[in-house]
Amino acid sequence: MDSLFPTYKFSGSSEREFINYYLRYLKDRRPDFLSEDVEASEKWVKYMGDFAEASPGEEIFIRASKNQHLI
Repeated sequence: MDSLFPTYKFSGSSEREFINYYLRYLKDRRPDFLSEDVEASEKWVKYMGDFAEASPGEEIFIRASKNQHLI
């Protein structure tokens, strides 16, 4: 079953401040995920849960698809 939470294409920024906050948070916690050797168009961030330091609850995965847009 698909998550009910939205999935965002990583482009480095977003019109929604919360998404920018989350991307900065993710980059601090998982710098290898946002490394320069992988194209930004292949980076996707799916978030769910809270931002507790012990268990932020983020789901991270890479999709090769390039025809999706920021939801």
